[in-house]
Amino acid sequence: MHKRLDFTDTTRKNWIAAYWRCLARNKGGAMTAKEAALTAGYHRSTFYAYFDSAADLADAAEEDLLDEALSTLFSCCGTALRARFLRQDAASFAAKLRAILLPLARMAGPKDADGMGGGRSLQ
Repeated sequence: MHKRLDFTDTTRKNWIAAYWRCLARNKGGAMTAKEAALTAGYHRSTFYAYFDSAADLADAAEEDLLDEALSTLFSCCGTALRARFLRQDAASFAAKLRAILLPLARMAGPKDADGMGGGRSLQ
């Protein structure tokens, strides 16, 4: 859980982007608070002002990914998918979505300047 709720959206995005860059660089391996801070360009003590642990940052990054995926799905598929989602157990749906999306995100890596995945090609 975040220690501070008042940090800026830009700072939060920087931490999340650092998480994905570290994950890609480590090929899905473990990430430390020190590595995240160096990657994001902040001091390690700043990391702990916002997150309890590297796992807390990972949870925040994954939640953002799920939120973005759901938003995209709902905007593309309209009310039928939204209605189906609301009829299902939301936690079960999120778990299934997480199982599909996280391996793809880890394989693609962080977004580069043109907004496309900066990691390996899926071709």
